[in-house]
Amino acid sequence: MIRIGPPSGSIEHVRARAVLASKCISFGAVKARSTVITTIRQDLDVIARIAVQMSPKVLSAARSASARRLRIEAFDERFQLHVDLLCEAAKYGPAAGDAVRYDAQRAWFLDHYEPIRTEVLAYLEDHEEDDLSTPCLLVPRDAFEALFLPIDLDSVIHSSYALSRIMRTRAALDFCMANLNCGRDRFSLHA
Repeated sequence: MIRIGPPSGSIEHVRARAVLASKCISFGAVKARSTVITTIRQDLDVIARIAVQMSPKVLSAARSASARRLRIEAFDERFQLHVDLLCEAAKYGPAAGDAVRYDAQRAWFLDHYEPIRTEVLAYLEDHEEDDLSTPCLLVPRDAFEALFLPIDLDSVIHSSYALSRIMRTRAALDFCMANLNCGRDRFSLHA
């Protein structure tokens, strides 16, 4: 038998096979990357065509949802400031500027609560204490209103149900914000 080249089990033979394998793998990786990039470009083209074809109704709904989210986030932020004021006034007694801050916050809530009332009430746990009237000219319809509807700060902080209402309204707003963040109504108590 006549052999040409190194024996089949030699190092050079193993090295040659490794080089050949790496070139095949490298070529495969380049081809796979090229295929993935092509697929992504095709998907982006499809998404762009769908976006262009979206009806004005869908776009309007998306804008409406965005506006709704902004309204509820603004309400949540203001409500937290209001709760902080109520808690500080209840703990330390009303400070000099607290009545003015309460009046300003009350005015804001009177203007901004009604448009989102039904949305936040979906998450508010009903309780018998909400049926009781408080000493104010207007009778609150729910726990949220009971915390900002009374004309003076003392009426709110000296209410026997103030803490319970703060806890329930805060929980309702937390559920509402969680719903906004996940985009589903699975947190609603009344869905």
